[in-house]
Amino acid sequence: MAQVGEVFGIADAKVDRTAPLTTLGLDSLMTVELVNRMESVAGVRIPMGTLFSGPSIEELAQTVLRLVLPTREPGDREADTAAGAGGRRSHRRSRSRARRAHPGPG
Repeated sequence: MAQVGEVFGIADAKVDRTAPLTTLGLDSLMTVELVNRMESVAGVRIPMGTLFSGPSIEELAQTVLRLVLPTREPGDREADTAAGAGGRRSHRRSRSRARRAHPGPG
């Protein structure tokens, strides 16, 4: 939420979390800035197309959570162990998955 407010120059309390970002005036430069900020905070690569589709802040947050949190299979002991260890292993694993799914240039 704070990242969106900063990019748009709007106080967090005034940002409608259910409004599509495009109705708030999202343009291509803002998209790049917002993605860069979110990637820095979340530690995962976020596809630009995620924002070009015009999600609301709530929808965007759900997308970022799916990228950050690993998919957990029932009985996944490694995920249980990682969660018990502060989620460090699962976070590393999700970052690795995100990189494989969206490799960077060159």
